[in-house]
Amino acid sequence: MTIPISLDFKVCDTLGRLYIGNVIAAMCYGITVIQTYIFLRRRIGDSTTLKCLVLVLWMLDSLHIAFISHAVYTYAVKDFASPLTLLIPTWSMMAQVIVAGISDLIVRGYFCRIVFRLSDRNWYLSSAIVVTSLLSLATSLAFAAKGLSINTWITFSKLSWIVYTNLASSVASDVFIAASLCFLLKKHRTGFTQTDSVLRVLMLYTINTCALTSICTIVCLIVYAATPALNFTYAGIYFVLPTLLLNSLLATLNARKGLRQSISAAVTTIPSFKARSLRPPAETRSRDELSQTCSNANTLNMLPSFLEVSPNSVHEWKPASPLGDSSTMV
Repeated sequence: MTIPISLDFKVCDTLGRLYIGNVIAAMCYGITVIQTYIFLRRRIGDSTTLKCLVLVLWMLDSLHIAFISHAVYTYAVKDFASPLTLLIPTWSMMAQVIVAGISDLIVRGYFCRIVFRLSDRNWYLSSAIVVTSLLSLATSLAFAAKGLSINTWITFSKLSWIVYTNLASSVASDVFIAASLCFLLKKHRTGFTQTDSVLRVLMLYTINTCALTSICTIVCLIVYAATPALNFTYAGIYFVLPTLLLNSLLATLNARKGLRQSISAAVTTIPSFKARSLRPPAETRSRDELSQTCSNANTLNMLPSFLEVSPNSVHEWKPASPLGDSSTMV
């Protein structure tokens, strides 16, 4: 008996890959729940808008894991006795693409807002992130719409250009975000050890936020291009991408408490310089030192934009004595 081409596939390359991706995505979702709980439990002056944004992202991630779990359940349990159903895309497979696209757009929009504020409303710098993020969402919607009209995964190659565009635009958006934030943070270096230390930590968080998702997206793109249509390894990797990006954002938000303490420690050194300037001319600092002090103050005023706090919550120091205080001198 001749085996039809539609049966020429391995379960481990289809259902097996989807199952592994579902398990890893579920593990990442557990981390998302923990980080969301930590964020909402901490009372550090976050705005209601930011809290609602995190809740919306958590609900989208919950919906995403529900859709991919439904797809795996359909293939592995509901249609267990019908192997041919593995060749037919389920509605939940397409729905999870839409949810992932919306979630990614919100996360990248949040970082784009930070870039816009740190760059003094530089529309050109922010527009690159906006365009690539919207392109990623548009291709996700197009893929889901056209994917529902496909009868089997064998004809999936017709949508390859959409997949390539979606993954490439996602990588480009993450790279733009990381490069922009690192450039802007490096630009605000002052020479003060405490302040520059905070900036270095922020740069590391920025790189980690976008590097992991970019690497995984590139791997997904390479695997999709190198494997046949009935190998779902790329789909298993894609299941994890939106959760990784969300967890990176939540990790950055939850790390702000320690960064704010570092900023407060740096801020307390500023009044001492102003006090010293009231001493006799022989003891006053040079113009370069005072200029550096002003630069440090400007940088500290900039940091709340990144940390999503009001400047007043950071600049909470006691006025320095006109004669200075040796405990606050650097």
